[in-house]
Amino acid sequence: MWSPPPSDAELRIYRASVRKSSFIGVYCSVFGDKAIASPVVPTGFKMKLRDLLRAEAAITTVGSVSSVGMMIAMNSRGFVVPKTANDDELAALEQHSKVLVVEDKMSALGNLIVANDKGAVISDLISEHAASQISDFLGVDHIRMSVGKYRTIGSLFAVSNEAGIASPLVGEKTLAQVSSALQIKMVPTTVNDGERLVKLGVLLNDRAIVVGKNTNGVELMSLQALSR
Repeated sequence: MWSPPPSDAELRIYRASVRKSSFIGVYCSVFGDKAIASPVVPTGFKMKLRDLLRAEAAITTVGSVSSVGMMIAMNSRGFVVPKTANDDELAALEQHSKVLVVEDKMSALGNLIVANDKGAVISDLISEHAASQISDFLGVDHIRMSVGKYRTIGSLFAVSNEAGIASPLVGEKTLAQVSSALQIKMVPTTVNDGERLVKLGVLLNDRAIVVGKNTNGVELMSLQALSR
């Protein structure tokens, strides 16, 4: 299911579902022209990633997990994956970009890292040694932090090189810190009719935004502020 935004929208915003689920960010992840999609994602959805976001997807699990959006972080320089990734998965990813395997106890790196080509924000659940390794690989400076009781900071943001979406769970001070670290404008909003863990329901790059099918009109209007 794909539905376009109103014709007067400045930024292309689309609503979509994966196998009738509005949690599209669970099954896919996008940065720039790179993407990763779980093998459970239908062919039609992968074609839309290519057509609307101009992103070619590596088709694989990560650590034998289908919720690849929760497992991987990336920017234009490459993919960051946990040590649970197996040889076949690494081979699939390496066809699209460089890959860093992080030797850390944490595995759901997509939930723990927010990154673009200007900076990275890394959860303090990840060791400082691993965080430095990640930022060196991505070619950016980083900060380590949590957001109140939420240490899975990656689930609270969806970002590109130009803009970002932040959960309303993020306070003004933290939002300013993250926005400064990534050097982008950020808009706080829910998606999917009230979902606060925005990464679960958003795929975003500098060309378009794809949100879960349940995202309502008020949320779409908030997202349109990114284009102004």
